[in-house]
Amino acid sequence: MIIKTPGYRYLALRKTIHGAGLQWLMGCILCCCTAFSAEADIILEEFVEPKFNAIEKFDHLSTGFPLTGDHDLLDCKQCHTAGFFEKLPTRCDTCHDNTTAQGMPATHVKVTGPCDICHTTTGFIENLVMDHRFVEGTCFTCHNGHSLKGKSATHIGSSTACETCHSTTRWIPVESLDHSQLEAPCQVCHNGINATGKPSQHIASSDQCNACHSTSGAWLPATTDHDQVRGVCSNCHTVPPAHARSTKLCGNCHLGRSSWRDKLFMDHDEVRGSCTTCHSLPGSHGTALRHCTDCHSITSFKAVHLDHAKVRELACESCHNGIFVETKSQKHCPTTVRCEACHHTHGWNSQKRC
Repeated sequence: MIIKTPGYRYLALRKTIHGAGLQWLMGCILCCCTAFSAEADIILEEFVEPKFNAIEKFDHLSTGFPLTGDHDLLDCKQCHTAGFFEKLPTRCDTCHDNTTAQGMPATHVKVTGPCDICHTTTGFIENLVMDHRFVEGTCFTCHNGHSLKGKSATHIGSSTACETCHSTTRWIPVESLDHSQLEAPCQVCHNGINATGKPSQHIASSDQCNACHSTSGAWLPATTDHDQVRGVCSNCHTVPPAHARSTKLCGNCHLGRSSWRDKLFMDHDEVRGSCTTCHSLPGSHGTALRHCTDCHSITSFKAVHLDHAKVRELACESCHNGIFVETKSQKHCPTTVRCEACHHTHGWNSQKRC
């Protein structure tokens, strides 16, 4: 720097000083100028630092980037290199790029926000406050029991999609349970202690709740899976008034549980009362025969085995009339006597008495 003063030679200053240091030096120069003659050359070879340092007096907070934590321990030249003092970037990753300074390691969780969202300069790891809004990936990416604390050993069997039930702002209690992520049966939780269980008035059944109830939709109404029901049908169902008298073993006749009338198989052993309670005689049937079981079997109705002793009071032609049952053949001798006068019911063509 060259300073020109009236009546004196130029003063060659070998060092440029800013701020308070310059003011101090100018006072010294004016004093020296009055002490030397006009011919004297004053050359300042060395600059002596003032008693107070202008850098120490500088308020870094005025830049909008306060020096806190470990940043306050750094030498200015570590950040302000090549004489640049103004308009330096303030984002952490500008300097912490693994070249100028240590940056984000390759194993760091994927994030979308700047470092100071979670970290502070006063304790980069110790004072970490995790803001999950800027984290990419699922919870299990970090909370896997190795990188960070994961699902506890007492946790109910489930998938690793933690976020389907838990919230990062309020981990417990769970506000919205996604049952599709659970791997354990219902009764593990719904035991009346951890969560509401099967009520005392529930029909006797197995513990396979999801066989009848839906966890993704409405719990009620249920679609009954009768394979899970314990006990007889009459525990829940009542016989309609028009139903034939029978035992309460409905499953002996009603085989189709998805549709009650499908696969109906009549088990006559379960029926109470006579055949005519349900069945009516055909028009060609002998009206005097009322007890169907005298001739018919409930296992094969068309296989007729007549017990003539039970219809002894009836004339043979009541049934053997050529319509309902065969009658006398055309080769039979003409006669007006009754059949039983000559024939026996236990052997029609043998032991004829006429």
